[in-house]
Amino acid sequence: LYLDGRREKMFNIKIYNNIVSNNKKAGITVLTERPVASPVNNIYNIEIYNNLIHSNGSTGIVIGDRVGSTNGAIDVEIYHNTLADNYKTFT
Repeated sequence: LYLDGRREKMFNIKIYNNIVSNNKKAGITVLTERPVASPVNNIYNIEIYNNLIHSNGSTGIVIGDRVGSTNGAIDVEIYHNTLADNYKTFT
């Protein structure tokens, strides 16, 4: 699952009750692919809960922007998820 707030604002989104597995890359990604100099946070008020995220080739859950900083996504709540056998659990 991939949410990108680069072109449009994305907000008040809930990601829940999913099984996310066997992806080549991350299981769930919430980010803004934007130029580093841009101060805009276009993705906010996101909830990720009650998901089973396993056996992904990269990170189970990724929050941030295209260079790995968390300033591209704000007000992200992550709770009651099960993560197993991912290359990394969380970034």
